[in-house]
Amino acid sequence: MPPIFVSASVAAGKDDYRLELPETKTPPNSLFGLRDNTHQVVTFGLDAVPSNRVTLGASYSFEHYNALNRSRQASPGVEFTDPSRNWSAEGTDHVHSVILTAGVNRIADKADLQFTYDFNRARAVYEYIAGAVPNRTLPEETAITTTLPAPTALPTVKSDLGRGAVDLMYELTPHVGVGVSWWYEQYRVTDFTLDAEANPELARGQAVLLGYLYRPYTANTVWGRMVYRW
Repeated sequence: MPPIFVSASVAAGKDDYRLELPETKTPPNSLFGLRDNTHQVVTFGLDAVPSNRVTLGASYSFEHYNALNRSRQASPGVEFTDPSRNWSAEGTDHVHSVILTAGVNRIADKADLQFTYDFNRARAVYEYIAGAVPNRTLPEETAITTTLPAPTALPTVKSDLGRGAVDLMYELTPHVGVGVSWWYEQYRVTDFTLDAEANPELARGQAVLLGYLYRPYTANTVWGRMVYRW
């Protein structure tokens, strides 16, 4: 049976900016900005070596993020200190990631061939809340009936990024080798902050930069190289 390696990891964290200041036992001076943030990450990995020349790998990770921001919509004057003008934005993000790898080495004692593919799917929901936050009671304030209009629900932000690569390295002599790689990348996004009204073409321009995830694109890249081993 070929060697198989299994790995797993779990991570979790929480930042809470609503707690009392330990030195004074009083709430923070500011009620606004980032109030709390939590995250959980789970990862599983599997690697196998079917033979001396073949390697296989796969991994999956799930990430969850949640954060609450607090603000106030007010004009100078009476509204400026009116807590009924408070509102919150709660963001929840989920990300699924898959990475697959395969390698075949020393084909005909001359060539090494590598395959990689990774896919990331992200979904984010932003909820605007007027007044008290239903799933949290902020300890430094009393729930007050809001005077703000009911917020409009925003659509889910969706993005998918897939990348695949094939790399071939061929040995011409014990010291000289040549290689060629092909990289395929596809990105798709649906984001209310990037639509024509929020981000018109005049502001975005016509450039498309790989990894600069403001607009969808599909890219094919091929490049070659020569390697000299001393």
